[in-house]
Amino acid sequence: MIGTPNNNAVDVMKFICAILVVIIHAPPLLSYGETANFILVDIIARIAVPFFFVCAGYFFFNKINLKNGNVEKGSYNLKVLKKYVFHLVNIYTFWTVFYLIWWIPLWYNGGNLTLANMKGYFLSIFISGSFYHLWYIVALIYGMAFTFFILSYVPIKRVIITAVIFYLIGTFAFRIRG
Repeated sequence: MIGTPNNNAVDVMKFICAILVVIIHAPPLLSYGETANFILVDIIARIAVPFFFVCAGYFFFNKINLKNGNVEKGSYNLKVLKKYVFHLVNIYTFWTVFYLIWWIPLWYNGGNLTLANMKGYFLSIFISGSFYHLWYIVALIYGMAFTFFILSYVPIKRVIITAVIFYLIGTFAFRIRG
């Protein structure tokens, strides 16, 4: 495999983060103590999802042509974005249909197959994910497209400074309320 860069450290971290995602959903220390479980699940394991977003952004934007910290306007970059989003939409559509086929009989038998519930479900497809664990794909689609277009018009330094300011506002606002 000549010419293909290896990202062994990223691969190892992705493996660790995959285990951390499992830990988030199946807290292993809960029976031993709430404090230990809180530290593992709500502090340590919470790096996993942001890490996966960072990896996705890193690998996506490595394919994009940048000029002075901005996405170059042109057909090549737009083609790369469309291909990436189309790939994610295909995955999301497949799993949405798969789960829908599984859940419709259950909704029907439970008396939940109503017009109001179906409206809410179809709206959630575009907002929060068709099923609770598919939110990540929806967020990745919107996040990549949003970041692509922001970086097309706003210098990367300004984007980073703005992101840090919003992060600090969110952190301190939560601290005041919490």
